[in-house]
Amino acid sequence: MRKRQSLPVSEDDAGSQPFAPDDMRMFELALLSASNSFNRWVVSCGGATGELGLGSTDFTILRMGSREARPKRASEIAFALNIEDVHVVTYSIKKLIRAGFVETQKNGKESLFQASLAGQDLLTRYDAIRTKCLINTLKVFNEGDLDVSLIARRLRAISGIYEQAARAATAL
Repeated sequence: MRKRQSLPVSEDDAGSQPFAPDDMRMFELALLSASNSFNRWVVSCGGATGELGLGSTDFTILRMGSREARPKRASEIAFALNIEDVHVVTYSIKKLIRAGFVETQKNGKESLFQASLAGQDLLTRYDAIRTKCLINTLKVFNEGDLDVSLIARRLRAISGIYEQAARAATAL
């Protein structure tokens, strides 16, 4: 693995932090744990549908190409999911095509992708399992205690902040 020389943090930088370093470490650990738990959940839920060979990226990409949405290019899917390497998306799409879950359409030189009827059926089964195993479990929260829409907006904002920080770190 290639290493770069790390830059020292000045005392001014350390003193101006709105959060204590230990708080940020715990926050990032919680983010990593949530990410890993979510990926495990997607694979387990997908496995419960009977499709054992698909990973969390595959299910997420299939969801992006659901029939309610317009067909998309691989680059659009990569951009929407913040996947830096489009090859990850194209590999997953090829896997989904081989399994019969995604259809391809040509638009000039571009290839557009959308869930097939079998893919839509898989998503319907996934949604039913999600309702049974996850959404019903969330009912232990009072209605006002768990605003999923607000959490989603905040997670998108946090993603943007980390994306900006990644660009800044690359420029150092």
